[in-house]
Amino acid sequence: MNMNLKEKISRNWDESAALFDQLYGHCLKSKYEKTAWLETLKELVGQDRRRILDVGTGTGFLAFLLVELDHQCTGVDLSQEMLKQAQKKLDKLE
Repeated sequence: MNMNLKEKISRNWDESAALFDQLYGHCLKSKYEKTAWLETLKELVGQDRRRILDVGTGTGFLAFLLVELDHQCTGVDLSQEMLKQAQKKLDKLE
């Protein structure tokens, strides 16, 4: 990928990282929503423990759900600010 394009993509996501979950609904607002996501992921990924690479993980929304289902998940993203938000979420869980 063109380095200039990578920088533009990264910068775009860096700018929205702090409010991303609130603005775009990437947080679970109810127990029902979480249950629906977990059930959908169980159907898609299966019951066997897997190693999953979440490319474009953003703030880690799917990665955290996959870990909750006992999968090993690694999230990667071009945006360092998105990864910082994911790390903040992880720190709150520990």
